[in-house]
Amino acid sequence: MIGHPLQEFPIRHRVAIQRLDQQRMQHRLGFNRTHQGPRCSGPRPPLTAQAAATEKERTQGPETFWFTYIVYIFVMLKFATKPHNSALELFNSDLEFADPALCMRRTSRPLGGAVKLRSAAVLLASALASTGSWAVDAYPLRPITLVVPFAIGSGTDLLARVLAADLSRSLATPVVVDNKPGANGAVGTRLVAAAQADGYTLLFGSATTNATNLHFHVGSLGYDEASFVMVAGVSSGSLALYVPHASPWKTVHDLLESARREGPRNLTCGSGNSVTQVACEVLKSATGVDAVTANYKSNLQSLNDVVGGQLSYAFSDPAAALALTSSQRIRAIAIAGPARNASMPGVPTFKEQGFPNIELRAWNGIFAPSGTPKEVVERLNTAVNQWLDSPEANRLFRQMGGEGNKLTVAEAAAFAHAEATRWGDYIRKANLNPK
Repeated sequence: MIGHPLQEFPIRHRVAIQRLDQQRMQHRLGFNRTHQGPRCSGPRPPLTAQAAATEKERTQGPETFWFTYIVYIFVMLKFATKPHNSALELFNSDLEFADPALCMRRTSRPLGGAVKLRSAAVLLASALASTGSWAVDAYPLRPITLVVPFAIGSGTDLLARVLAADLSRSLATPVVVDNKPGANGAVGTRLVAAAQADGYTLLFGSATTNATNLHFHVGSLGYDEASFVMVAGVSSGSLALYVPHASPWKTVHDLLESARREGPRNLTCGSGNSVTQVACEVLKSATGVDAVTANYKSNLQSLNDVVGGQLSYAFSDPAAALALTSSQRIRAIAIAGPARNASMPGVPTFKEQGFPNIELRAWNGIFAPSGTPKEVVERLNTAVNQWLDSPEANRLFRQMGGEGNKLTVAEAAAFAHAEATRWGDYIRKANLNPK
């Protein structure tokens, strides 16, 4: 034997090593001149054209290259600290007898263990870096999951499904909507925050999940602002204040007069999420009306109770109220935005009615886990913005009473931070006590 620490190998490996050493010794003594095996000690007989093509494909294909490369890295790392005359010679002998295409004639002394380890590490890092870069460039390679943290049938769900269908076409891969409702959107949002940051699990976020919720259940929410990168804006629209269609209230002042006459505790404000909950409290703070806030699981549920008379009024985004306003069961008396809504041009803003500090905007956007590669974020941003420019998107927003919110990646990051800060200010000014 020539320096092999055989006691470190299983029996079946020792036999193979001994056989290789015998063959290597024969080679050194000149006994393998008549060896007719695959060792590269002489010229190979000529191949037919078909055999040559097959041999070239076998030895030069990407599968052969990567397999050989990985084996090389593995052996270099495994035997880097072993004596050079055993570990490296074993590797070279294995290659020579395994595949003639990999034969090589050594003309210098093998490197020491430390140098070999560094070389292997550099090669491995290079392979991993090039593989990761290739995966990003080729994104997406498999279906993308778009998590909607609210129930099926909500306005958010409808918008997400229309967008997902378009992204499936533009990205040439399925974008699957997965509804994960619960805890005011926190359940689904927490799931995405914990997902791998590779662009294949995205959040259809909102002012509720990525702004107001950040100031509720602080410490136990399971995510924070830094958990996400905002990929793109989708929609934006001001909230509106809705009352029963048969109500005598035509303006906010009518509502306040009724409260003074009947007593404020007889009024109830419906809330379907943390955004509209804050809106109810902002109205109380701005007008002095101490109405009772009733929390529901969705804006549609609270609006249905406005229709039924269980609630005096409710805040909602126009999309959730669309079916009920179209059927004339509820109507809006004020828009909580800087300008009137194009779908309800006859409804004045709070500012027009003397309450300039009530501007409450609901919005949706696409979010990815923090750490998602910049190239992936840019790719998704481009795809979403292409849809926002489409006639289909413009028609949908007109029907839903909102508007598109086209943002670059940099603008989206600034928008998300500003909204989280703005809603935090609302909560503090309304003297809410987040738990």
